[in-house]
Amino acid sequence: MTRESMLKKSHSNAECSPERPLFTDGGIPSDRQRVLPPADARPTHILALSGAIVQQYHVETLLALVESVHPDAIVAVPPFANSVAPAIRRRLNTPILQPGRGMRPDSITAGNDEILIVAPPASDRSLTIEAIPDHLSTKETSDSEGESQGKLPEHYCIVTDALSLSVDPYERSAGVEGFSEYSDRLPTEWSHDRMTHLSTALRAGFTTTLGDRLEQNSATIVGVGNSEANLGVGHERADTSATVVSIYHNGAVSTETVQPERFGLRSLTQVGQQRAETLRQAGFESPSAIAETNVAAIAQLPKIGSRTAVTIHTAAKATATGCVMPTGDDSLPHGDPVFIDIETDGRNPSTAWLIGVLDGDVENGNYLAFREMRPGDGTHLDAFMTWLTGTAMGRPVVAWHGYNFDFPVIEDQLRQHCPEYVDAWNESYCFDPLYWARDKNGGNAALPGRTNKLEAVARPLGWEPTTTGIDGQTIAEVYVAWRTRFERASDPRSVTEPPWDRLERYCEDDVRALATIYEALRDAARRDPHSSTPVSENSTQGALSDFT
Repeated sequence: MTRESMLKKSHSNAECSPERPLFTDGGIPSDRQRVLPPADARPTHILALSGAIVQQYHVETLLALVESVHPDAIVAVPPFANSVAPAIRRRLNTPILQPGRGMRPDSITAGNDEILIVAPPASDRSLTIEAIPDHLSTKETSDSEGESQGKLPEHYCIVTDALSLSVDPYERSAGVEGFSEYSDRLPTEWSHDRMTHLSTALRAGFTTTLGDRLEQNSATIVGVGNSEANLGVGHERADTSATVVSIYHNGAVSTETVQPERFGLRSLTQVGQQRAETLRQAGFESPSAIAETNVAAIAQLPKIGSRTAVTIHTAAKATATGCVMPTGDDSLPHGDPVFIDIETDGRNPSTAWLIGVLDGDVENGNYLAFREMRPGDGTHLDAFMTWLTGTAMGRPVVAWHGYNFDFPVIEDQLRQHCPEYVDAWNESYCFDPLYWARDKNGGNAALPGRTNKLEAVARPLGWEPTTTGIDGQTIAEVYVAWRTRFERASDPRSVTEPPWDRLERYCEDDVRALATIYEALRDAARRDPHSSTPVSENSTQGALSDFT
């Protein structure tokens, strides 16, 4: 089968120190141990919205975004930060924080009062804990005289506009400006290793650690806005994406960029800004409203037509009902599939150190983890291909986004470590359900997720992860840090290994999510795209799949 080119995306997770800023292009390997969230802990979610977003998107789109993310707090960020609260405050109960506004700090507690989120006011004066009403949030202890005492939060999240990026284009280095003065204004009772600093003056997703990278007492800074630094030709100074920051009480933090057009009417196939406005003027404010009407009502609207109306209505049904809706007649593979997912060292990988396999269905399938024992040994690839060409011989190999990532990465790894298996791999039938549903012959199914990410599609179909607080990027960083320590150590046996069981369970979650989606595609066979009722034997409606 034709192999698609590998998806290559740049990945950067910069670390720098105040004394000598490090390069921010990810070119310097770090052996710093990544802080993982406690198992099964619930994170505090913070949604960063700019004024540019609220000015560009309809309020119903913004409300759908907030409803999906369900943040504990919204942070207003530039440009036009002052316009965020007036645009959405009346429709929401979610607190909206903005640093540098007013004379008193905005603050809330979240995560069972374990995390305090503070947005300091516009002032050069020191921020005292007495000025923060939520600092002592619970009443669990008492002193010797019976006076109620407050319990200090386990972690502090400070939202600030005082930290910016300084770029030296000649040295190709970057550092954070303003930290010393900003830090001096924070309460002396707070320790930096219990704080996360969210800067609205740093680009969303920028993450750095100030201080000695090998010491615990360091400061974690995460960008949630737009940088004013001169970053060179071709850099987008400001965009209209939102940022979700997940913070745990032990200091673990992750960020995710979300596109507002993935929510509300704009999330539907073939619905852009103009068609969304046409639908709203006709009284359709949400995908659910479109799903509850008929195709004819959509088709009669200006500049839509019957074919486009079917596409829009089908996508709305998938979103509103959380079901897969058929749109084409191409068949799924014959035979029992083998579901796979790989873990690598980044989005432009040099290794696939783990191949997770689900042999069977979602509930009862057997999970197999083929993991390297030493960096670069390749023995797990040999074990995987031995199993695939033996026990699983002739069965279709299924991977989500496989044509653009998993399949070409595996082929590349085999060429490096096990060239004797390259022909056998190329002769196997590899199947990508995302490509099949979205692209093959115009698409064969409308998926229920807000995005096409594996987890986003699987959750509406009933899948729930068993691991929380980690994602592919986090796992890659954990692996790279371990590999760096391993390669630098005089005695590799002395290097503490990552929690392999937890990382392998994450991969198992992914292959079971994949199987959930595949089974939903299979079960959608012979279903009318405009109802949830199976089509009769005499129907002319095409089937999604035709198994023998």
